[in-house]
Parts: sequence; C-alpha cells; structure tokens
Amino acid sequence: WERPTEPFLVDSPAKVQLAREALTSVKCVGIDTETRPSFVRGAPRNPPALLQVATLAGGARGLRSGERVFLFDLLTLLPEHSPAVDEALIDILCGDDVLVVGVDMISDVAELREWYPESRCF
Repeated sequence: WERPTEPFLVDSPAKVQLAREALTSVKCVGIDTETRPSFVRGAPRNPPALLQVATLAGGARGLRSGERVFLFDLLTLLPEHSPAVDEALIDILCGDDVLVVGVDMISDVAELREWYPESRCF
C-alpha cells in the first residue's frame, strides 16, 4: 500500500491554472462537496465550501501524474475568480468525454448552482 498523494488545495488563480492543466486529460473523475454544518435548528444553511475533484489520471508541470485530489476552495475563489474556475472545470463537469461519478451528485450540483449562480460550470 502506497501513501496516497497529498490533496492539492486550489485557492488562487495560479493554482486553478495548474489544476486545469492536470485535469485536461482525465476520462473519469469523482466529485463531492463539503459544507460547514449548522447545528442550530432553524439557522441559515452554509454555502458549499469545498469542491473535491479526484482522478486517477492526469498531470501537469509542477504536479505528479497519477492519483490526484483537487480541493477547490470555493469560499476563496468565488465569485471573484469564477471565469478561471469555469475554464478549469466546465469541460470536465459539462462535457461528454469525462465520466463524472459521486454520491448524491444531484443535490451537490443543485446546491452549487444555488450558491454560485455566476459560475457556468455548475
């Protein structure tokens, strides 16, 4: 058993570009979102904070090929860097060439669209 690759935190435009380059050749990704829970009944919901994109293929300058997990820090990146995030994710999440898998993806995507309507990739 090898130790998995460390997750790559995508929290700046430069890191969005690295993630984009690494994700251009993937054929299958797993996605999930993480949201800070609210433990108070009736409290407003929190927006999705992270979008996890995991793959077994890819690689780019500065990133090793193989298993990769990209953690897109949505609270930091959006809405200011929506165009860069869209460029990195739209072909993967909206294209026909990549198999996208996940648990409860319909709810995840609905929440992403609700909280980040300026992003075309959701």
